[in-house]
Amino acid sequence: MLRHDVFMISSTGTVILESKVCPNTAYQKQQETLICWSENEQELALSFQLMESCSEIWEKICDVSSVLSPHWL
Repeated sequence: MLRHDVFMISSTGTVILESKVCPNTAYQKQQETLICWSENEQELALSFQLMESCSEIWEKICDVSSVLSPHWL
């Protein structure tokens, strides 16, 4: 079953990060290649080599967040 409120980052078939998109979480896109947020009292960040890859994940986070909480963005 595909879940649209969870994103997973994988490399060569191994899951590196799995995180549920929550409407109460403050996600930040910094610069053109960095997404930051806090989860379970930990600061997390995704850094991308390509701006396009960062923008793709950012758009998905925004899409899911707006469905979960229309007044979030």
